[in-house]
Amino acid sequence: MRVAAIDLGTFSALLLIAELRRGRLHPLCEERRTVDLTSDRHGRLPTEAVRRAGRVLSRYDALARQHGVSAGLVAATAAIRAAGNRAAVVEQLRRATSFPVQVLSARREAALSARCALSGMRGATAQRLVIDLGGGSTEILEPVSGVFRSFKIGAARATDQWVTHAPKNPAARDWYYLGCADRAFLTLNPDVFRDTSAIVGVGGTLTALAALAAGLRRFDPEVVHGRVLSADWIGATAAELARLPIARLRKLLPYDPARARVIVAGTYLWAAVLNRLNARRVTVSARGLRWGVAAQLAGLP
Repeated sequence: MRVAAIDLGTFSALLLIAELRRGRLHPLCEERRTVDLTSDRHGRLPTEAVRRAGRVLSRYDALARQHGVSAGLVAATAAIRAAGNRAAVVEQLRRATSFPVQVLSARREAALSARCALSGMRGATAQRLVIDLGGGSTEILEPVSGVFRSFKIGAARATDQWVTHAPKNPAARDWYYLGCADRAFLTLNPDVFRDTSAIVGVGGTLTALAALAAGLRRFDPEVVHGRVLSADWIGATAAELARLPIARLRKLLPYDPARARVIVAGTYLWAAVLNRLNARRVTVSARGLRWGVAAQLAGLP
């Protein structure tokens, strides 16, 4: 059985085509495209952004047909969930793909992201706290206890909210971003979770940081998956990235140069959420929402 899972996020659309063999998913094709579904000042998704997402879905549809996929799903997340023109957007996207388009609730998104996040990791345990920091929202789920928190902030949304007022002076800019990121998670109480020392993280910002730490010039999920990043390193990297012009950031991310626009805010958010949870490190997972969707499509327990 072959399935196609599409994670249609706020900033990126990720495709996973996988084959079920002996009760396990084996990836056949993975692809990431920038969609940048940033809402306008009225909270609506612009026509051109929706068209861009539609073109990506059409491409993924063609790839799925080439691989003989028997089932597929487009999982839409924060950007479409919060869009003022949500119904019209979903209808337009449905015309671009042969797969169902399902708008996930924040909790459902977190559950699917956590479902396969630990798969393939040596020594992973189900007690870990899973944080999915995406483009438009951040979900935190403790799978065993079911404790869940959601925040309407992510790398793309934070960039749009913060960048206009960011100081030009590098030192002042660092303090400005630190303050913005800290305020984003002020209501996050670490005491509601059992163990905040064992955290696994998913999302484009964290996987990009892991690739950066590994010195990758071409993204390799196998290298990134399971890599451990310290909170201190993430904090120091945030300050370094904030000092760089956008052209330099693009060169640092040759595998995904479009992410240069949101990498600074996303890194500060990661530094802030780990600080709020008193966490010293995070284990990176390259198996987020699309893997959970694929497991669901394949009927895995």
